[in-house]
Amino acid sequence: MKYSFRLLIVIVMIVGLGVARSQAAAGTLRYAGLESCYPVGSSIAAFTLTAQAAEAGGYQITHAVALNGGPPSAATTVFSGTLAAGESHTATIDGGTAALPGTYTLIGRFSRMLSGTLTLVAETTATIFVESPCRQEPTPTAAPQPTVTAGPESTIPPNVLWTQRAAPSRGAEAGSIVTLTVRGWNAGAGGTSDALLRYNPQHLRLLDARPAREDDWVRERDDAAGTVRIALGYLAPDTATSMDLRFLVLDSDTDTVLRLIRDDGADRANPIFLRLGAFSDGPLRLGMSEHNAALSVTGRGYKPGERVSLWINPQQGAPRSIEGDFWASADPDGSVSLSIPAPDTTDVSLVVYGQTSQVTGVVDLATLDQTAPTKQQRKGKPSAASRSKPLAQGKYASMAD
Repeated sequence: MKYSFRLLIVIVMIVGLGVARSQAAAGTLRYAGLESCYPVGSSIAAFTLTAQAAEAGGYQITHAVALNGGPPSAATTVFSGTLAAGESHTATIDGGTAALPGTYTLIGRFSRMLSGTLTLVAETTATIFVESPCRQEPTPTAAPQPTVTAGPESTIPPNVLWTQRAAPSRGAEAGSIVTLTVRGWNAGAGGTSDALLRYNPQHLRLLDARPAREDDWVRERDDAAGTVRIALGYLAPDTATSMDLRFLVLDSDTDTVLRLIRDDGADRANPIFLRLGAFSDGPLRLGMSEHNAALSVTGRGYKPGERVSLWINPQQGAPRSIEGDFWASADPDGSVSLSIPAPDTTDVSLVVYGQTSQVTGVVDLATLDQTAPTKQQRKGKPSAASRSKPLAQGKYASMAD
């Protein structure tokens, strides 16, 4: 039997590789036919979820999805029935389109019915990325030290570009923990890099730091000032590494921001804006207004100066990209101020995706009080008024084009 699943209005399948954990050797659970990363807009092939029972009885297989470290969705049952001792059951799950970027966790559970109560037998979890491009994550091993030779190559400096993401991504309760993942990707020659992280020590308290490699460390920290200096060891060209920093939330009913700046000041990571006092996760919420058949989109939290991609996600059908050159502002907040032609329906959402930071912002057009679409809107062309706006602009195109 095949199953398909939908998440967050758009069709997006969350998949990953997991390791089953059994209880009292009562059974196993595993996924097969999966990739670790899917480019945004790509199709996802069908995969399987297989459980094996150690003892005869009634069993149930479910799975659920969590986005960016948030609470999982309601579990969906993919099998419910009787299995003999040693018997396996494989559920085939249809893939969809990886439409919305983010970090996803897939949770599978294998339970047995005993005296009218479901008892967990095995569980499997996995975390994967939907992003463009899919990038090779570093292995937690020491990086080799290069042999420096004379010549033109040795004068080319490294260019480590820093980004960060928080889990939860938009807000957290007092007394809870926020995990900040700092990532450095080397777009230049091989070398090292430092960056300074600033936060408000009245709002957050640093608990610990967990680098992915032995060669990376916290060079210094000042808890009273709210600063952490992060040092990355040698990074080969076009490679990346990351470090997790955990913070305890001290305050509530307030806004706070975390900013990360490379030591030479030539690169800034996307700032993290958090609302403390309540759990809030998922994509950035963008602002939008309509004027003269054009939509103006505003927001913040992207990497300053990075290129962004835009597309429309209808409730039904394939996503539609918006052609054009779009960039975040170079200001420290990583602001965006964009203009696009109004679509011919409000039954859609607009996605703004940072190509370097992989930050995703979303706005639901159904929240707008829009009038009937004009002829120019139905053709997907901007009006004269929208073309005169001093904002980045674009037009629609099929994602398949």
